[in-house]
Amino acid sequence: MLKGGTIIRLIDVVLIILLGFLGITDFEVKSQIKLPSFIESTQREINQQFIFLIIKNEKQFELLDGQNIIKEIEGISALEDIIVQLNNVFLQNYKQMILVIEPNIETMIQTTVDVMDICEKYQIPKSLSYSQIELN
Repeated sequence: MLKGGTIIRLIDVVLIILLGFLGITDFEVKSQIKLPSFIESTQREINQQFIFLIIKNEKQFELLDGQNIIKEIEGISALEDIIVQLNNVFLQNYKQMILVIEPNIETMIQTTVDVMDICEKYQIPKSLSYSQIELN
């Protein structure tokens, strides 16, 4: 007998054993899948409000609520304190503050990065005003 015939018989025996195990195996599903359901939320809806931060230079900043000036700030550490306080006030009133950063054309990029790091540190949503940024 050829060697190929022996291999075919071995494969045949393995398949028969495999089918035997499949025949005696219990295939009962023992897990429960939870399907999504409609749940009415008791939480208040959070409104978003845009606050504009104008970076005048490396140490001078201005916070605006639309056209109204909220505060003029001197120094990055003072800015950090005021942003955190303002964000807490918004959260207490069920509002989400989104800080729109508008750097001056002559402002160093590092200052903008520092402001973005503050937002990242306190998980404050942020956005850059691309209309104010010009890359040459």
